[in-house]
Amino acid sequence: MLTTNSAGLVMAWGEGGTVWVKVNNKVPVAPGKGQMPSVAGSGSTAICVWEAQGQVMMVTIAP
Repeated sequence: MLTTNSAGLVMAWGEGGTVWVKVNNKVPVAPGKGQMPSVAGSGSTAICVWEAQGQVMMVTIAP
């Protein structure tokens, strides 16, 4: 699953049980294991939420 904000600067996807987030075409980071990531962001900061074993996980990624 790929999600982008309106400016196309933030994306998140799940691959092999790992959640990946990429902000402003920088190197993707893997904040954790899980599925169904969703992301929102502005400029160089992103907030990503996803599901992991029945729990909702969240991380803020900033420069």
